[in-house]
Amino acid sequence: MTLGISASSQANQVTIRRVRPEDWQLVRCVRLAALADAPDAFGRTLEEELAHPDAYWQERTAENAAGETSCAFLALIDDVPCGYVAGLLREPKRADLFSMWVAGNVRRRGTGLALAQAVAVWARERGAEQLSLKVVAANSGAVELYRATGFDVEKAAATSCGAREAPALHMHKRL
Repeated sequence: MTLGISASSQANQVTIRRVRPEDWQLVRCVRLAALADAPDAFGRTLEEELAHPDAYWQERTAENAAGETSCAFLALIDDVPCGYVAGLLREPKRADLFSMWVAGNVRRRGTGLALAQAVAVWARERGAEQLSLKVVAANSGAVELYRATGFDVEKAAATSCGAREAPALHMHKRL
C-alpha cells in the first residue's frame, strides 16, 4: 500500500476519523511512512517499528480505537491514509498529543489542524484541561502549525526529542 494521494486526487477532501481495530495495517503503514519521511521527529526509528510483529500493531490500534486512555486518528483522502496523530491521557487533567504526521503532498491544507483538533476534542471529553506536546525545535512548519492551533511554547529548560535527540520545544494549550 502506498501512502499519500495521486495528483488526480489533490482536490478531494481530507476526512479525519478515529482508528478502528481493523485499521491496524493502515496505522502501521502510516507510521512507517512517517518514520521514513521524518526520522528525526519521532521517538522511535523506522528499524524499531519494522521489528514489531502484527500483534503489536493490532493491540496498539485496538487500544486507540477504544479511546479510554489513548486515541488515534487517521487523515484519509479517498480511503487512502495521508496523516495520523495519537493522544494519551497522562494525568486526570492533562493529555499529550504525539506521533503527528501529514504526507508532504497534502501539507498546508488544514490536515494537521484537523488532526490536532480531533485529539483536543477527545482529551476535553475525558476531562483534560491541558494538551501538551514535544516538537523538534528546527521543524518550523510543525511549530507554526501548533501555534496556529493555540499551543504556546513552555518556558522551560532545554530538552530533546526524537530518536536522534534533537533540540525540542515543549508546547501546551488550555482546553
